[in-house]
Formats: sequence, C-alpha cells, structure tokens
Amino acid sequence: MHRMTGMDASFLYMESPRLPMHTLKLVIVDVEDVPGGYRFERVAEVVAAHLHLLPALRRRALAVPLGLHHPVWIDDPGFRIGEHIERVVLPEGAGDAELDEFTASVTEGPLDRGRPLWHLWAIEGLHGADGRPHVAFLVKLHHAIADGVAAEEMLRLAMSELSGSTPLGPGPAPLPGRLALVRSALRDHLRQRARLPWLLFTTVRGGLRAMWLARRAEVKAPRLFSAPRTVFNQEISSRRTFARLDLPVPEFRRIKTVFACTINDVVLAVVAGALRAYLLGRGETAEFPLIASVPACTDQEIDNPTAGNHVSSLYTSLRIDLADPVERLEATRMVTDVAKAKHEAMGSHMLSEWMEFSRLAPHAWLWRRLLPRLARPPLHLVVSNVPGPREPLGIDGARLVRLSSVGPLLEGVGLNITVWSYIDTMSFSVLACPDGIPELAPLMALLRAALAELGAAADRRVEAETGSLAEAR
Repeated sequence: MHRMTGMDASFLYMESPRLPMHTLKLVIVDVEDVPGGYRFERVAEVVAAHLHLLPALRRRALAVPLGLHHPVWIDDPGFRIGEHIERVVLPEGAGDAELDEFTASVTEGPLDRGRPLWHLWAIEGLHGADGRPHVAFLVKLHHAIADGVAAEEMLRLAMSELSGSTPLGPGPAPLPGRLALVRSALRDHLRQRARLPWLLFTTVRGGLRAMWLARRAEVKAPRLFSAPRTVFNQEISSRRTFARLDLPVPEFRRIKTVFACTINDVVLAVVAGALRAYLLGRGETAEFPLIASVPACTDQEIDNPTAGNHVSSLYTSLRIDLADPVERLEATRMVTDVAKAKHEAMGSHMLSEWMEFSRLAPHAWLWRRLLPRLARPPLHLVVSNVPGPREPLGIDGARLVRLSSVGPLLEGVGLNITVWSYIDTMSFSVLACPDGIPELAPLMALLRAALAELGAAADRRVEAETGSLAEAR
C-alpha cells in the first residue's frame, strides 16, 4: 500500500465523465523484420515480460473511507493482463486520418477505476510510405500514474531488451480493510500537518522573492484569469478531436541558434504563430496574448522516475498580438524567462507541496462547479514539450518509427498541444474539443507554416549578418 501524492490524486479529483484525466501515448512500429512475423498474441507476452520493470501498471487506486486522505495505490489482486490489451484492425488503406480518428474516439470517457488505470490497443492494418507493415500501439494512461517525464522513462523500459528470465516478485497482498486505511490516513495526516509551518515559511519567502523579481522585470508574466475567453475556452463536452504533425528537430535547433533562445521558445512561438493565424482566419480577435500553461520539472528528488507526477506548471504568454514572427519569438522568450525566474523563486516544488493538502470535495467543487461559472478562464491552453528518446528504439524485432503523446483537456481549456521528440522528429499532437475547434487540419497546416515563417526569418537574419561581416572586412 502506497499513499498517492496530492499532485497525483488531483487528477482523480478533477476528473468527470466529460473531462477524463488520462494521457495518450501512440507508438508506431515497423514489424517487417519481426522474427516469425508479427502476432497479436505475442503483444501480451512481451508486455507481461516487462511488467516487473513497470510496477505502476499493476496497481489500482483505492479510496480512503470518508475522504480522510488521498487514495492509496495497491497491487491489484485481480490483475489480468488480457483485460488491458485489445486488438483493432483498421480497414484496408487506412492511414494517419483513420488512426487519428480512432485515437480521438478512445480518449472520450474515463478509465475503469476498478482496475489499474491503463489500456493498450494494438492497431493493425497500417503501412509506411515504403509499403512496409506497421502496427500502432495506443496506450491510454491515467495522469495520476505518470507525467510526460515518467511516461518517457516507462517507454524506454518497456522497449528494453530483457536478458535471462523475468524476475518473479511476491504475489499481491489482499486488499487492506477499512480500519487499516483509516489508521494509515490519520497517521499520514499528522505527518503532513507537521510540515505546515515550514511550508508556510518557504511560501512567504518564495512569494517575496517572486514579487521582487516581478518589479525588476522589463516584461510582466501573465496573471491567471486575466484574459477573455477564446473559441476554445467554451464549456467542454465529452467529444474530442485529435491530430498529429511531424516537424524536423534540426530546423528547431537552427532557429534556436540563430535567435539565441531555447528550443522550447521556438515551440511556443510556432504555436503562437499558428494560433494567431487560426483565430484571424475565423474572424476572431488576436489583440491580446494567450495564457499558456507549460509543464516544468520540479527540483524535488525523484525516488521512482517511472511513476507519478514530478512537474509543476509555469504560465507564460503566447504573443499572438504581434504580427512579426521575430518580434513574437523575442517577446515570447522574454516573458517565458520572467515566468521561469518567478517559478524558480517560488520553488518549483511549491505547487506539489500545497497539493498535499487538497481533498476530493473542495477540489472537485473548484474544477466542476466554480471554474465553469467564471467569466474568464484561468488560462487558454496547455503546451507541453517533452524531450523524447534520442536513440532508435525497438523491441522483439520491431523498430519504433513514430512517437506521439498528448495530455488531457481541462475545465474551460479545450486545447492541448503536446510535443514529443524522437531522434530528429518533433511530433506535435493536438487534442481539442470540437465544440470550439471543429476541424484540426487547418491548425496543423498553420503549425507547419509558422515554423516555415520562422525559418525564413532565420535565413534573412543569417544573410544580413553575413553581409555585415563581409562589409566589415
């Protein structure tokens, strides 16, 4: 029995039938060279052989009586791997559009809390551009289990080659009784309260540091609830749309070098350029910056990098109000630098520390009752950028060729853009509520165009600098 952290539990607390809190991981592998040929039955065997490396996938959440504390993780005594793996065969000739449509359909609706909170689909019937057979593995993983960093580590372990026999651990213990759950909750509750004075002190100290930095900064970090709603900040239904776009990592690196910023700055500027064009194309306003939540790693020591959430959120502005792509990139970089400085001054772990004191009833009321009634949303969208594997991955003779991931939507926040890199490919995955963004294809094209616009600006910058050097000589 392992106590869930407040951050992990918060994803269970805010979940509702129309706002499930799971993430999606889409792995596409080339199975042409699998010894003996690909067989669906082999999928369960390979997953089972790796489960000892991924104990979080055998655990289910168990609520504490009366909500005295956060739920606990327990090894599921009724775990059956066959209940978590499903076969899907797409129609002949199916491609990215059909795969994205299927992905959107499975993200609608929460996972069964009576089991470990994940499900895997083996999606057959796909082929690469060269005609080689591909299989897509779509994993629906609850955010309470892992964030992007932990999921990346889980992927690495899941695709590792095993040597020797699989270690067998002890069988799962029986479910703890109500009395044991209550005793454990009260004991942990007292330990938690003992940390409150220290947390109050560090919060006040961090807040004063952040205020001092804010006064000195040339630009201001955005304030939550400070901007009007957009078309993707209406009431969220249970419907979803999903799409993917692969862009070249070397181009992001080149732009980063030319404009002396970070790859994340380039990602945010590309998103800002695309959303500016998208909103203007729909006749909407682009007169105010958008507020984006950007997950950031905490400075806490991580005991288990394959489970749990070890990120906080910093809030930055996407300067869609600026027409020039270079000005937009520079303004985004400046405000993001200020947001990072304030985030570090407060302590990147501060949010997770305070989340330890959250409970189901008030948390659910906040997300399900209060936020939908406010005139302004807390933020406009989530943009997550997770560095993925830099070396080729494969398993059981299959070669990983594409990798994508996307997180959940939030109350009043109907757009999530998650970026995962794999070797030299930057995969943009977009999840949206179609009530606000009915078609994702135009937005995906605008993301590509926004990168090309920045690339052209980088070319002009290099040409200008080269010309200046030639004149100086």
